[in-house]
Amino acid sequence: MTLRFEHEKGSLGSFSIVVPALNEAENMPALMGQIASFITTVTDDYEIVLVDDGSTDGTAEVARESLPEGVRDHLIVVRNEQRTGALNALKAGWNRASGDLVAYVDADLQFDAADLLRLLNVMPNHDMVAGVRVDRKDNIKRRTTAKIFALAARILYRFKYRDVDCGMKVLRKDLLQRVQPFYATTAMVNLELYTKAGLMGARIAQVEVPHYPRINGSSKGGRLRPVLRCIREMVKLRSSILRWH
Repeated sequence: MTLRFEHEKGSLGSFSIVVPALNEAENMPALMGQIASFITTVTDDYEIVLVDDGSTDGTAEVARESLPEGVRDHLIVVRNEQRTGALNALKAGWNRASGDLVAYVDADLQFDAADLLRLLNVMPNHDMVAGVRVDRKDNIKRRTTAKIFALAARILYRFKYRDVDCGMKVLRKDLLQRVQPFYATTAMVNLELYTKAGLMGARIAQVEVPHYPRINGSSKGGRLRPVLRCIREMVKLRSSILRWH
């Protein structure tokens, strides 16, 4: 099915798309092609914020070369000389983004950036729209750790949303500013985002998006030890976050 933008071009304001990446040079040509194709149908006022989190394979250079000439000028590279971690890279991108709307998508091609249109089409009536992966193509280890994370979130935070750590979201810049600062230093940052947004009465929607197997590069997530660290952080920060608003 071919997706289309259901609103007038530019009607949602300026747009930032944040892409955290670590050694994803092989995926950059396809990913940048996807981003360029969809973003130019949405607005002419946009930026692509690539956070190169200590890559050693020329990720940022390949990304720049992969963009069409007219889109290349909209690329902003935030370069970390050493790896800081996916969530710290995401937060760095959020802080750099200047658009009225701020989206992010993982760099591993397990999402098609064009599916951001699914989120944008319901964005006018919401403050945040997040993807929910359909038929996840992750390996058993990642699916298992995701279930552990989700169970802990339901128990500790009475969390009602699905697939909190899905790597495809769009939110309003003013909401992103209002939920700052983030206390979390692990993947719990997504749970913190949802929880704070809910506490302040933000309008949140979730939209199902296709999920694809990783073809190039190696997965950086799914290990049990980081998930256990995240759960410890859930417990530690629970009172502070639930009293935050």
